Amino acid sequence: MNDYAVSSQYLLRHIDGAEGLCADSPLRADWTPYRFKFADAAWSRGSNYGYADPPGVIRQGSADVRLNGNSRFEELTLHVDKDGIYRFCLIERGGSSYARVTRLGK
Repeated sequence: MNDYAVSSQYLLRHIDGAEGLCADSPLRADWTPYRFKFADAAWSRGSNYGYADPPGVIRQGSADVRLNGNSRFEELTLHVDKDGIYRFCLIERGGSSYARVTRLGK
């Protein structure tokens, strides 16, 4: 989505009605699968979230994926079947971190 560059468009923030910290991004189905992580600009230990349990795959309607905040190479894989705006959320729940991706709109 941003080739792992730091961009203000993808900064996580509180969004009304969303759980956790989120960012929205336009995605194209013909570019799937996407690979991503949640991280700070320095890829700091404790702020570098990849999947905790393989395979770390997200599809429309799939369950939240548990994350490891100290990951190195564990990128999440996202498959989208329709073009659109997708919301990426980092959710803290029960002492663990999770990723959720949902398509906005119809």
